[in-house]
Amino acid sequence: MGNKLLRTALLVLTGQSCREPAPLVRQAEPLSGRVGIVAGTAEKACLQIANAAVPPGTPLGVVGQIPSQIIAAAQVGKREDSCLNPVPGTESTPVYEVQFAPGAPQVQLPAIGILHYPADFPREQTFHYCLSSEGVHFTIWDGPALTGKLRWHQYRNLGYDVEATCTAAELGQMPQQE
Repeated sequence: MGNKLLRTALLVLTGQSCREPAPLVRQAEPLSGRVGIVAGTAEKACLQIANAAVPPGTPLGVVGQIPSQIIAAAQVGKREDSCLNPVPGTESTPVYEVQFAPGAPQVQLPAIGILHYPADFPREQTFHYCLSSEGVHFTIWDGPALTGKLRWHQYRNLGYDVEATCTAAELGQMPQQE
């Protein structure tokens, strides 16, 4: 009994708790600061993300559209604002070089880029994309795509016409950005 009392007193004096320690989980910033669009080619890919403080070497997961849900490991390189032609309205959004890990699966770009993936990203998230007449709508959902809660949406204009695959229901759930 005395040993337990001594240990409790020491914990109180040192500012520690008797409770189980909380798991070490980094405070997650909003998805807009953790998720962006990776575009370019496998030789010269860049991440455009609403986060001006991404240090070089930050782990990055790149979620492919085709094949769907394939995650390629990469890391963020130096800030390189001239790396991409920005989508109109996003000229001030920071752009960083992307370095794919050796042997990473090739993903079709543009694609979703997630900082620190999968370390602290919820597993129940679903990644989805569909095409409008000139670009790609990328979305992240809590639960199944289109029936779960929409967490993140980004539109990327491709600069050329494509065959639209987005349904009216999909477009009705997404914020208008075109």
